[in-house]
This record gives sequence, C-alpha cells and structure tokens, in this order.
Amino acid sequence: MTKLHQKKPLPESSIYRELAPYLGLGYQLIASAGLLGAIGWWIDNEYNTQPLWLAIGAGLGSVIGLITVIRAVLQSEKSS
Repeated sequence: MTKLHQKKPLPESSIYRELAPYLGLGYQLIASAGLLGAIGWWIDNEYNTQPLWLAIGAGLGSVIGLITVIRAVLQSEKSS
C-alpha cells in the first residue's frame, strides 16, 4: 500500500506562522466592544441615561470589532 496522498506534518513554527493573523482577533473584538461599552457606561453615569449609551457603545464596539475581524480574515485569504 502506497502513501501517495498522505500529507507530511508541518513544522511547529510553520503552524504558528499560519495562525498568527488570527490569534489576536478575539481580543480585538472584546477590546473594542469593552472600551466603547465602558465609555457608554461612563456617559450614562454622568448624565443619568442608563442604559442608553452603554448599549450604543457596546453595539458600536461590536460592529467595529466584527468589521476588523472580517477585514483581517479577507486579507489573510487574499494573501494565501
């Protein structure tokens, strides 16, 4: 039996190099939603508008974070 179609395992450094663009994406998403949510929370406390600005900030941060993730994935696929 021949092993024509078996792939050779990649070296560990090659695997990390391929995963590098994706490793920080989760943190970017959480950071953008968390930062804008925290700013919204602060505005709500200053002007007694709970939870209006918290929801707006967290929602806007989530959208910005998702756009960042999508752009990174599309750019990574384009360069492959």
